[in-house]
Amino acid sequence: YYNYKESIKTVEIQNEVTSIGNYAFENCKSLTSIEISSNVTIIGDDAFIHCKGITSVVIPDSVQEIGACAFYGCTALASVTISNSVQKLGQLAFAECAFSSIVIPDSVREIGEYAFTRCSSFVSVTIPNSVQKIEKGVFQDCISLGIVTMPDSVREIGEYAFKKCSSLAAVKIPNSVQKIERGVFRDCISLRTV
Repeated sequence: YYNYKESIKTVEIQNEVTSIGNYAFENCKSLTSIEISSNVTIIGDDAFIHCKGITSVVIPDSVQEIGACAFYGCTALASVTISNSVQKLGQLAFAECAFSSIVIPDSVREIGEYAFTRCSSFVSVTIPNSVQKIEKGVFQDCISLGIVTMPDSVREIGEYAFKKCSSLAAVKIPNSVQKIERGVFRDCISLRTV
């Protein structure tokens, strides 16, 4: 299908498919609609990278892992539903997407580095109770991010986690946090209360 990928508008993953491979639909710039079957357990690295026409996606209950850069650069992606089966979001998984908020379920144990970086419309996030470390640069350059809720499960905040979140005015760090790495709030020009 490679020679026709720029003309693909709709993808319907059939029930026989259990994983979406790495780079499966990369740069399908005309793709606007994805339907993922309930038998898929893994969405591979870069699976939908730079699919700039996708506006929404529903991750079904079967998916356990969303790979690195899976939806990176999907700049029209404004609605994402992540099921309670997902345990891992890979690094840069949703970087440069268009949603204003996202519900990260408690099933998620790991949010990879830079997973939501440069999501410029992102205004609020609640870290799930299952996460112990906020990884490096996870929310870096989320310039509209104003509300962050951290649970008592968090033990460590990685470097540059909230760097250049210029709308962030206040953050409550739970008593459970034992380590805060360098530059976590660097260039957060509105931040007044921590």
